Amino acid sequence: MSTADRFFDAQEAFIASVDSRRTAVIKRARWKNAGASYLAGRGRRFDAQSLVTVDTNVQKLALQWIDGVHPVTADVFNRFLVPVPAKAFDRWPVDTGLSKSLLALSFSVGDNNETFTGTVTCRAPYAYYINKGRDVEDLIFQPGKAASEKMARALADDLARL
Repeated sequence: MSTADRFFDAQEAFIASVDSRRTAVIKRARWKNAGASYLAGRGRRFDAQSLVTVDTNVQKLALQWIDGVHPVTADVFNRFLVPVPAKAFDRWPVDTGLSKSLLALSFSVGDNNETFTGTVTCRAPYAYYINKGRDVEDLIFQPGKAASEKMARALADDLARL
């Protein structure tokens, strides 16, 4: 089983357990109401997508697609990017579990069909404030930046060999 599959399976199981927790349901509702109230005062609507988890089956299909289209790129994503959310998920601080359930590893194909992007995020609207931002910084931002630099070098090396 790949690191991505292990991450997605653990995430799905955790999301199911969080969604059944009364405290997480209350926290989700509070953030949705607070976000809607805050933005309404500024003439904007609250984006409910910010509290929606990423469908792991779609992300698994995206990884399978890139593996079929360009295995070298898929290997680079699996070696360098996928471990970032897997490690963050294992070490994420948990109160109600809502922010951990909103950790996301997502993939997308660009409009021009020439780019493939991987993103690691925590979609909880209060993620920046978790332990004054240190956990987000230490578990997502810094490792994500380091992974992107390693990915760029690895892809450049693979292209140079062609």
